[in-house]
Amino acid sequence: MSRPDDDALACAQLQQQIEENATAAAAYAKADAQLENTNIAAGIASGVIGFPALLAMDLSREEQIKLRSLQDRNQRLTFLKDQKRC
Repeated sequence: MSRPDDDALACAQLQQQIEENATAAAAYAKADAQLENTNIAAGIASGVIGFPALLAMDLSREEQIKLRSLQDRNQRLTFLKDQKRC
């Protein structure tokens, strides 16, 4: 969530890291949404066709931890931006 050199980051560096983390988090969220849609479609197909369909898994535990870490990191960086009045 925080790194020893965070206080030394300039406003532009803080913003860049926030944007990079947001992009990575969005990719995890998109993957999760796609898997959820696949699960719904598979569930419908299984009911209509009459046999069980294989369902996609939600984000793995590791991916969930990575996503949460990105979100926590951005909270910390945003706090630092506010402190520096960026």
